[in-house]
Amino acid sequence: MNSFHGPYPSFDEALKASGGYENPALVAHLLDGAKARKFSHSIGQGEMRLLANWAIIIACFPATEIRVLDFGGGFGGHFATLSDYLPEISLKWDVIETQTMAMVARDNFHDEKLRFIHL
Repeated sequence: MNSFHGPYPSFDEALKASGGYENPALVAHLLDGAKARKFSHSIGQGEMRLLANWAIIIACFPATEIRVLDFGGGFGGHFATLSDYLPEISLKWDVIETQTMAMVARDNFHDEKLRFIHL
């Protein structure tokens, strides 16, 4: 993936140089990482915090099905973590992403429980 160096005179100039979140190189890089994590069963500090927070929510509001609207949720990494470690909960997860991210995510990760939407 390309790297971008500043300083830039404005946010707009930096965005133009980077291509933003619609940059195909960035999306491909993120997809490679998401695919690698999908087959890894290791759990990091971020996932531990996520699981701890959800454990509290589930303890306070017991449910057998949970629906989530995840703004900027990338390729559904939080969904993958929770569904791996909390299999007794049925998750329905909608991720709102940029058009390019949502299209690539649909092609690679979409199923009946995980959907990708762009605005």
